Amino acid sequence: MRVLFVCAYYWPAEEWGGPVRSVRLLAQSLRQAGVGVEVATTSGRGKRELTCAPAGWGSVDGIRVRYEGVLGPRRYFWSPALTWHLACRVREVDVVHVHGLWVYPTLAASRLAQWVHVPYVLSPRGALDAWGLEQKRWKKRLYLWLVESRTLSRSAAVHFTSDGEQSEAWKVGPFRRGVVVPNAVDCSVAMAPVREEPDASGLRLLMLGRIHPVKGLDLAIEALGDLSRSGYRFQLRVAGADESGYRAVAERLATLKGLAEQVRFVGPLDRASVAAALAWCDVLLMPSRQESFGMAAAEAMAAGRPVVVSDRVGIARDIARAHAGLVVSLEQGELARALVEIGRYGRTRREMGLAGRRFVEANYSPRVVATRMLGLYEDAAAKCRRERGKPCVESPA
Repeated sequence: MRVLFVCAYYWPAEEWGGPVRSVRLLAQSLRQAGVGVEVATTSGRGKRELTCAPAGWGSVDGIRVRYEGVLGPRRYFWSPALTWHLACRVREVDVVHVHGLWVYPTLAASRLAQWVHVPYVLSPRGALDAWGLEQKRWKKRLYLWLVESRTLSRSAAVHFTSDGEQSEAWKVGPFRRGVVVPNAVDCSVAMAPVREEPDASGLRLLMLGRIHPVKGLDLAIEALGDLSRSGYRFQLRVAGADESGYRAVAERLATLKGLAEQVRFVGPLDRASVAAALAWCDVLLMPSRQESFGMAAAEAMAAGRPVVVSDRVGIARDIARAHAGLVVSLEQGELARALVEIGRYGRTRREMGLAGRRFVEANYSPRVVATRMLGLYEDAAAKCRRERGKPCVESPA
């Protein structure tokens, strides 16, 4: 089985957030399962001052990656060179797996796959979540009508990473075939002992991910401010890259709430530092306004840490079913009550952490995810072979 991944950005562009890690780990998992994986992407970065990968062939985790330069609007990732590369490579593979919407590489890969009758699987990666669709609403609605409705309807399958993501997407419109396969999560991280009792500084909380309004950092600071006035003791570390200057907004809010000493911003972390931060914390906090999956929460579960997440996190139902933490609404006071509850009993936190670890190993491990994704590819390719006498999908007009 030969699979071509197409995405607007890839490692080392980790500043774009969770999709970079999840797509990279999926590629690794498939390679270990014997799938021939190749990646076509751009060298675009989230910030202009960051070093771009050189154009041409590279190797990441033993997987061949083709980087091409970007022209025009930075967030659209328009790349004529990538178009030419895809025109040469798409016909050489069994399945094309396209990641993301609203970007040029998705348009180019989907239309070329249709043209040469190669099936493609589309992963929106949260692009159809309600919160995201409200950002630049009319521009996205127009682009959906003109371009992406066709991309979605003519795919062999639309891949969602959680039930929550699929439910959000179905508000946009039904798809011919929607399949839920979770992100792969690295289960090799060692579990650090869970503290039964907080020390004098209180409960250790961690927020992990890009610093952006969607992550609900302001909601966390508001809740912790209320608790601090009641004598609640805690430390909060916020780890992640700043996006659009939102860190300064959050820092001002923390100061206004009298939390300048308790809330610490540590910037983006490499993978070793992420593991150390998870070992340090007592609870992973994710009060997001929208998450298609919730990679940081899943990684915390793999590390044996309980989580407190909003009900708008894609894997919130899995967390509740596994008893791996607490799921709360974003109504005023709910987050504060959840933090008080989870901070009260160290033994409960330890049991939640162990339950989360077991759930991740059984459901999100690279081996499990690769097997399910390979089945999806094989179904798409088999259907294409059966219909070889006619186009697998309609050719572009």
